[in-house]
Formats: sequence, structure tokens, C-alpha cells
Amino acid sequence: MKTIIKISFKNLKQNYLEVQQFLEEKSGDKNICNKSKIANDLSFFGDDNYLLLEDFITKFKVDFSNFNYDEHFESEGELTISIWGILSVLFIPLFIIKGILSYFINFFF
Repeated sequence: MKTIIKISFKNLKQNYLEVQQFLEEKSGDKNICNKSKIANDLSFFGDDNYLLLEDFITKFKVDFSNFNYDEHFESEGELTISIWGILSVLFIPLFIIKGILSYFINFFF
């Protein structure tokens, strides 16, 4: 069920500016907009974004009792298993074959 909150534009803008200032202070980035992403744009990953969220909840007194953190953010362990990690394991046999071929080419020629 959606909740409708009536707020004036002036108050909405003030709230936006407060959140923007909070994120600027925490990240050190001055180019924050409403489309900024915590991980990709502000470089908060794993525990860093969890601590940022805790500070946000405390500062703005937001009720996050029904918020599922794992549904919206990756944990530290999930960040270590990336596509590049998987690809590097797949390319190991190619590097071995390349080494063997270069050895034989140098040996015979």
C-alpha cells in the first residue's frame, strides 16, 4: 500500500538540499545529483555503504525497520566475486597454451 505525503515544494527542495549536503560531506564529492548511485558514483561499497546508511538513518530519523539491506546492496563477499575474477580463471589455460606454443616456436625457429 502506497502512502501519500503532502509536502510543499519549498520543504521538498530543502529536504533534497539537506540530503545532498549530507552525501557531499560523507563522500567528498561535490557533483551529487538526484541520479547519483551510492556504489557507482560515490564509491561506497560493502561496509562503507552500510555505514553511510546507518549515519543517514540516525541523522534524518528514518524508520528502516522493514528495509532489506541485502535486497538493495551487495555485501563485501559479493563484491570480490566479479566478472573479472571469473574471466581471469577462464583465461589461465590460454596463457599456458600461449607459453607452450611460444616455447616450441622459439625452440624450432
